[in-house]
Amino acid sequence: MNKHVITAALLLSVVACGGGGKDEGPGKDWSGKPLEVTITDKVKNVGFTIKAPKGMKLEERGDQGAEAITRSWEADMKDNWNEPGFSVSYAAIPAKTIDDYVKHAMLDDNDVVAKKEATADGFVLVTHTKNKGIVRAQVMKRKGEEHIECRASQAGNHGPVKNPAKTLVWLEQLCSSLAFQ
Repeated sequence: MNKHVITAALLLSVVACGGGGKDEGPGKDWSGKPLEVTITDKVKNVGFTIKAPKGMKLEERGDQGAEAITRSWEADMKDNWNEPGFSVSYAAIPAKTIDDYVKHAMLDDNDVVAKKEATADGFVLVTHTKNKGIVRAQVMKRKGEEHIECRASQAGNHGPVKNPAKTLVWLEQLCSSLAFQ
């Protein structure tokens, strides 16, 4: 076989398997990472801050200006499919009750509600799939007539996420740090 063909095949197998770098996924345990980075941004021209761990980057999408309805962050690594991600959105038609908030979360039969709570300024919803292969937290906050929402999640690598209970708490803390600017 040609040396170039063998080299190309080897490179493709390394890429397909995640590359082998220490910061590459899949499924790292982020539940102990401190939320030490303050992100300041806007959605629909509404300013917000949110605390995130080091190692996240703004997703590259088309419309990402201050008027965008959603801004999303993902793990800053090549293979980030099984790493946490989160987004902040402007809630144009916000839920008025916790039951409406749960209803609009579009849960399916495989989802388990771990926590649902009305807070002084919004709602908290924490869910996971029955096998804990996907864990999620979402928090909506309101200030006057404005409503913004954080949704964070992580998926496991062919099974439950690492430390699912701690990861659920960590995702909730991340989303709960959302504040109007």
